[in-house]
Amino acid sequence: MRKKVKFVEQSEHSECGITSVTMLLNYFGIHVSLNSLRDKYGVPKGGNTLFHLKSIFQDFGIASSGYRVRDLDFFKENNRPCIVFWDHKHYVVFEHMNFKHMIIVDPAQGRKKYSYKEFSEHFSNMVLVPNEIDRKIADGINQEKEKNVLINLLANQKFKILGVIFFHDPDTNICIGNTGNYAKGSRQLYDLVTGNDSVRDYDRGRNYFWHVLRIAGRQDVDCRPFSKFF
Repeated sequence: MRKKVKFVEQSEHSECGITSVTMLLNYFGIHVSLNSLRDKYGVPKGGNTLFHLKSIFQDFGIASSGYRVRDLDFFKENNRPCIVFWDHKHYVVFEHMNFKHMIIVDPAQGRKKYSYKEFSEHFSNMVLVPNEIDRKIADGINQEKEKNVLINLLANQKFKILGVIFFHDPDTNICIGNTGNYAKGSRQLYDLVTGNDSVRDYDRGRNYFWHVLRIAGRQDVDCRPFSKFF
């Protein structure tokens, strides 16, 4: 069964380009959000050029090529997701073609199906095709994102964490100046913050929480690092 491009909706008329890139990065297994790309690259007045979009792909380990296309036979030879210029002012994702239709994912309207003739009326003859993927870069980006999830959880739940650290709990034996049961406390703190007691998820975050608890258990604890972190 053919893999589909998951629809991501643009929120401004000028960000169809980075929205199309977001959809294709997700399609290729690089998990990013439209917000993260917008924050990192911005949206130039009037939107992105194909060269801008090519540069973003490159940052994520994907080589891409731009083509000027005169004939729909190009899509028969390259029947895979790519970005196409649309109505001389818009970018959409070409998903695939079959014997009767061309299927696109429009950042403004979602998945749509066109006859060859209808597609030709909208297609503005410019295409950006992702080619090789550097899995080393792509996998590194995904791992970095997973690592940051726990830091974000801590930032979002800072008051809960501070409550656990600065107020003694007889069950976990966590308090300033106490070198109590860190392993038990670490597990309960993780469950409190995330609401999830999955062993796999816990193992992923254990090292970070262990560090927090180690600081909390030091007799000479200095509170200044907390003000810097939060």
